[in-house]
Amino acid sequence: MKLVHNGIPQGSPISLILAAFYTAELLEIFTPPDPTHNAQPFPHPDNSTKVHLLMYVDDGKLYVSSTSLNTKILLLKAAYLKAEQWLRDAGLSSDYSKQKIIHYSCQRDHNSNPSISNS
Repeated sequence: MKLVHNGIPQGSPISLILAAFYTAELLEIFTPPDPTHNAQPFPHPDNSTKVHLLMYVDDGKLYVSSTSLNTKILLLKAAYLKAEQWLRDAGLSSDYSKQKIIHYSCQRDHNSNPSISNS
């Protein structure tokens, strides 16, 4: 095989379309199924939602909602590991210096900001 020395320049209009095609499989992992096919008879005790992924070219955001901070952490960690594995399998990696986790809470005195990392 011969090494190819070309690519799509930054800002090219075609890069948006190619990025969408390339990452479509990753987005499908986090696309919730049709609720009429997977209706649960009992709600989750923490009132959590499924983890969703939003992407724009090479930027992504995982998000979930729950009344329990611990449930949110567990769901986000599992989703993050799943996304990281997909990236590795596709020969890609995320930029760790750009990763952030933000917790929103309705409680004014809520001062917890746990991490989803193992360390």
